[in-house]
Amino acid sequence: MKIKKSFQLSVVAGMLCGLAGSAYAYSEDDRSRACKNPRFRDFEPGHLSEVEPGSEVSFHFSSWADPDTLKISTKKIPMEYTVEDRMTFYIARAKLPPSLAGQFARLHLYVKAKEGICRAKDGWLLKIKEAAPVVEPEVVDETGETLEGDAE
Repeated sequence: MKIKKSFQLSVVAGMLCGLAGSAYAYSEDDRSRACKNPRFRDFEPGHLSEVEPGSEVSFHFSSWADPDTLKISTKKIPMEYTVEDRMTFYIARAKLPPSLAGQFARLHLYVKAKEGICRAKDGWLLKIKEAAPVVEPEVVDETGETLEGDAE
Protein backbone atom coordinates (compact mmCIF):
# COMPACT_ATOMS: atom_id res chain seq x y z
CA MET A 1 0.00 0.00 0.00
CA LYS A 2 2.82 2.43 0.85
CA ILE A 3 4.52 1.77 -2.48
CA LYS A 4 1.30 2.51 -4.37
CA LYS A 5 0.78 5.85 -2.52
CA SER A 6 4.42 6.85 -3.06
CA PHE A 7 4.11 6.03 -6.76
CA GLN A 8 0.92 8.11 -7.05
CA LEU A 9 2.54 11.07 -5.28
CA SER A 10 5.59 10.92 -7.53
CA VAL A 11 3.37 10.82 -10.65
CA VAL A 12 1.38 13.83 -9.42
CA ALA A 13 4.58 15.71 -8.55
CA GLY A 14 6.01 14.96 -12.00
CA MET A 15 2.88 16.25 -13.69
CA LEU A 16 2.98 19.44 -11.65
CA CYS A 17 6.62 20.02 -12.57
CA GLY A 18 5.82 19.52 -16.25
CA LEU A 19 2.92 21.97 -16.10
CA ALA A 20 4.96 24.52 -14.18
CA GLY A 21 7.71 24.42 -16.80
CA SER A 22 5.30 25.26 -19.60
CA ALA A 23 3.85 28.11 -17.52
CA TYR A 24 7.25 29.81 -17.50
CA ALA A 25 7.72 29.60 -21.26
CA TYR A 26 7.75 32.93 -23.12
CA SER A 27 5.15 33.65 -25.71
CA GLU A 28 6.02 35.56 -28.90
CA ASP A 29 4.56 38.76 -27.38
CA ASP A 30 6.74 38.42 -24.29
CA ARG A 31 9.90 38.12 -26.38
CA SER A 32 9.05 41.27 -28.34
CA ARG A 33 8.63 43.22 -25.09
CA ALA A 34 11.85 41.96 -23.50
CA CYS A 35 14.45 44.68 -23.15
CA LYS A 36 17.62 45.75 -21.38
CA ASN A 37 17.53 48.61 -18.91
CA PRO A 38 19.59 51.54 -20.21
CA ARG A 39 22.47 52.64 -18.00
CA PHE A 40 24.19 55.98 -17.32
CA ARG A 41 27.89 56.27 -16.47
CA ASP A 42 30.98 58.54 -16.55
CA PHE A 43 29.41 61.70 -15.14
CA GLU A 44 31.62 64.75 -15.72
CA PRO A 45 32.24 66.66 -13.52
CA GLY A 46 31.82 63.99 -10.88
CA HIS A 47 29.28 63.73 -8.08
CA LEU A 48 29.54 66.59 -5.53
CA SER A 49 32.04 68.54 -7.66
CA GLU A 50 32.09 72.32 -7.41
CA VAL A 51 31.57 73.98 -10.80
CA GLU A 52 31.16 77.43 -12.33
CA PRO A 53 27.66 78.64 -13.25
CA GLY A 54 26.87 77.81 -16.88
CA SER A 55 29.61 75.16 -17.14
CA GLU A 56 29.30 72.07 -19.34
CA VAL A 57 28.32 68.65 -17.97
CA SER A 58 28.49 65.32 -19.81
CA PHE A 59 27.76 61.63 -19.33
CA HIS A 60 27.61 58.38 -21.29
CA PHE A 61 24.54 56.21 -21.72
CA SER A 62 23.81 52.80 -23.26
CA SER A 63 23.58 52.20 -27.00
CA TRP A 64 20.33 50.28 -26.49
CA ALA A 65 18.70 53.47 -25.13
CA ASP A 66 16.63 55.66 -27.45
CA PRO A 67 18.43 59.04 -27.55
CA ASP A 68 15.22 60.74 -28.73
CA THR A 69 13.61 60.02 -25.35
CA LEU A 70 16.45 61.47 -23.24
CA LYS A 71 15.42 64.16 -20.75
CA ILE A 72 17.80 66.19 -18.58
CA SER A 73 16.58 68.63 -15.95
CA THR A 74 17.69 70.33 -12.77
CA LYS A 75 15.44 72.05 -10.22
CA LYS A 76 12.52 71.40 -12.61
CA ILE A 77 14.32 73.34 -15.36
CA PRO A 78 14.60 71.32 -18.61
CA MET A 79 18.12 71.53 -20.02
CA GLU A 80 19.05 71.59 -23.70
CA TYR A 81 21.64 69.02 -24.73
CA THR A 82 23.46 67.41 -27.62
CA VAL A 83 23.97 63.68 -28.14
CA GLU A 84 26.92 62.11 -29.94
CA ASP A 85 26.65 58.51 -31.18
CA ARG A 86 29.83 56.50 -30.50
CA MET A 87 28.45 53.18 -31.89
CA THR A 88 28.68 51.30 -28.56
CA PHE A 89 27.37 54.16 -26.37
CA TYR A 90 26.11 57.74 -26.54
CA ILE A 91 27.66 60.88 -25.05
CA ALA A 92 25.31 63.65 -23.94
CA ARG A 93 26.52 67.21 -23.22
CA ALA A 94 24.57 70.08 -21.64
CA LYS A 95 25.25 73.44 -20.00
CA LEU A 96 24.10 74.30 -16.49
CA PRO A 97 21.65 77.20 -16.23
CA PRO A 98 23.53 80.34 -15.04
CA SER A 99 20.60 81.18 -12.74
CA LEU A 100 21.66 78.38 -10.35
CA ALA A 101 24.76 80.23 -9.10
CA GLY A 102 25.53 79.61 -5.42
CA GLN A 103 23.29 76.53 -5.12
CA PHE A 104 23.41 72.78 -5.06
CA ALA A 105 21.70 71.24 -8.07
CA ARG A 106 20.84 67.63 -8.83
CA LEU A 107 20.80 66.73 -12.49
CA HIS A 108 17.95 64.33 -13.25
CA LEU A 109 18.34 61.95 -16.21
CA TYR A 110 15.63 59.84 -17.86
CA VAL A 111 15.70 57.66 -20.98
CA LYS A 112 13.68 54.80 -22.50
CA ALA A 113 15.05 51.66 -24.18
CA LYS A 114 14.83 51.33 -27.97
CA GLU A 115 12.84 48.10 -27.61
CA GLY A 116 10.44 47.01 -24.92
CA ILE A 117 9.15 48.97 -21.98
CA CYS A 118 12.39 49.40 -20.01
CA ARG A 119 13.58 52.81 -18.90
CA ALA A 120 16.27 54.31 -16.68
CA LYS A 121 16.47 57.18 -14.21
CA ASP A 122 19.65 58.49 -12.65
CA GLY A 123 21.44 61.69 -11.79
CA TRP A 124 24.12 63.36 -9.75
CA LEU A 125 24.59 66.34 -7.46
CA LEU A 126 26.78 69.37 -8.17
CA LYS A 127 27.69 72.43 -6.14
CA ILE A 128 27.54 75.54 -8.30
CA LYS A 129 29.85 78.40 -7.28
CA GLU A 130 28.68 81.95 -6.74
CA ALA A 131 28.77 84.10 -9.85
CA ALA A 132 31.81 86.36 -9.94
CA PRO A 133 30.86 90.02 -9.39
CA VAL A 134 31.08 92.21 -12.46
CA VAL A 135 33.83 94.77 -11.97
CA GLU A 136 33.79 97.81 -14.21
CA PRO A 137 37.20 98.89 -15.41
CA GLU A 138 38.60 102.12 -14.04
CA VAL A 139 38.90 104.99 -16.45
CA VAL A 140 42.17 106.89 -16.04
CA ASP A 141 42.95 110.24 -17.68
CA GLU A 142 46.34 111.39 -18.97
CA THR A 143 47.42 112.65 -15.55
CA GLY A 144 46.85 109.25 -13.94
CA GLU A 145 43.75 110.27 -12.00
CA THR A 146 40.74 107.98 -11.88
CA LEU A 147 37.62 109.44 -13.49
CA GLU A 148 34.32 108.78 -11.76
CA GLY A 149 30.86 109.29 -13.18
CA ASP A 150 30.41 111.54 -16.19
CA ALA A 151 33.52 113.47 -17.14
CA GLU A 152 33.03 116.92 -18.63
